[in-house]
Amino acid sequence: MSPSLSLSMVFAGAALVGASVQFFQLKKETKDENNDEIINSQEYKLFRDSIFNALKLSSINDITDIKNIYLGSGISKLNKKDYDITHLLRIFIVDLLSGRFKAEECEINNWKSKITAFIHRFEESLPYEDLPQTERSILTDIDSFLELDNKESVKRKISELARIIKTREEYLNKLERSNKNSNKVAVIGIVLTVVFGFLPFVLPFLQK
Repeated sequence: MSPSLSLSMVFAGAALVGASVQFFQLKKETKDENNDEIINSQEYKLFRDSIFNALKLSSINDITDIKNIYLGSGISKLNKKDYDITHLLRIFIVDLLSGRFKAEECEINNWKSKITAFIHRFEESLPYEDLPQTERSILTDIDSFLELDNKESVKRKISELARIIKTREEYLNKLERSNKNSNKVAVIGIVLTVVFGFLPFVLPFLQK
């Protein structure tokens, strides 16, 4: 094998490895971006550590205690869907089971069961908890107006909700198109890296 051919193969191999790394990194970043942001936030760390210490002290008795910790940690001010209480508690369960905290196995299992029960209670008592603040507020108002049999106010709130959903859908569609364009650029970059990496290897055969 000639030195030039060997060098071409080295370049081709390096290009393929580089492209593979870019591809899998792109996939991983897309998948983990939201959870990484939550886990690394100071507000979640404060929430997580406070919940853990409260469990150790047996000072969590109901969902009000958890909600007070949630509000005290400042997470509610972030006003993001990914930071709702039930989602954070599920992440906390993962932290418990991953060995982040030092505790006996029986304690971990008991705390996991306790937090899981609290998640169910939150979902029952706060059916709109996972929704964005605006939609949650409107649906809560609709529930109140239904109990009062105030049909006009219910219709007004439904129209308001429809406008918000339409606006949000337009925003999400725009964001999706933007993300698709970004991904296309990244994929094209990977393809070009592979093509130019193998070009020195292929050219000698094409010139024959």
